[in-house]
Amino acid sequence: GIEGTRACCTSILFLLTAGNFSAFHRIRQDELWNFHDGDPLELHILTPAGEHQLIIIGRDVSAGQVMQFVVPAGHWFASRVMGQGAWSLVGCVVAPGFDFRDFELADRAALSAEFPQRQDLIRELTR
Repeated sequence: GIEGTRACCTSILFLLTAGNFSAFHRIRQDELWNFHDGDPLELHILTPAGEHQLIIIGRDVSAGQVMQFVVPAGHWFASRVMGQGAWSLVGCVVAPGFDFRDFELADRAALSAEFPQRQDLIRELTR
């Protein structure tokens, strides 16, 4: 469960640049991602059922990109700028409000053991 007193929700703007990534992590709440500007963003999700989902967050909805997406609570997820893009600006909303007590950064070895079929992706998107 959620511990402590919280804001009803929290929201951040998140700028991700080429060559950088947001490493695999999970939180206890759903997290809503909103595209704002720049290049498309790859959002990689590893589900508790062992599946990999690749969501492209961007403005080109005719190409299958989505402008917003909810990562379900407890799912591992990581992100990076798609392809040769330079940068992506997204917003992330968490309710109830984000607190680092709810955050777990993935351990590369443990996540690879849990998802052996995704070891290459895990190696690319963990530190």
